[in-house]
Amino acid sequence: MDDPIWTGLQQRGISKDAAVGSVQQVVSVGQAAAMHELGQVEYDELNRLAGTSAAIKNLVIDHGIRRMTGKGKGVTWKQVLTLARQFARG
Repeated sequence: MDDPIWTGLQQRGISKDAAVGSVQQVVSVGQAAAMHELGQVEYDELNRLAGTSAAIKNLVIDHGIRRMTGKGKGVTWKQVLTLARQFARG
């Protein structure tokens, strides 16, 4: 199957493995930041909530991306957890 993203990376001399490794490193850094801010118990709760709802998972991913790109606008992981809790309660 032809994938334009991987094809474009290969044309720039970047292997699929290198790209996957870079993404995994970025995810690890983001997870460590969330863990540091929330602590283990709340981090685990947010992970559990994200695992039970696609909407919460998307919220967590979106917030992580915004934080990594400097567009988080002061929103904390604790605020994201509060929103996730409220959404989960319905």
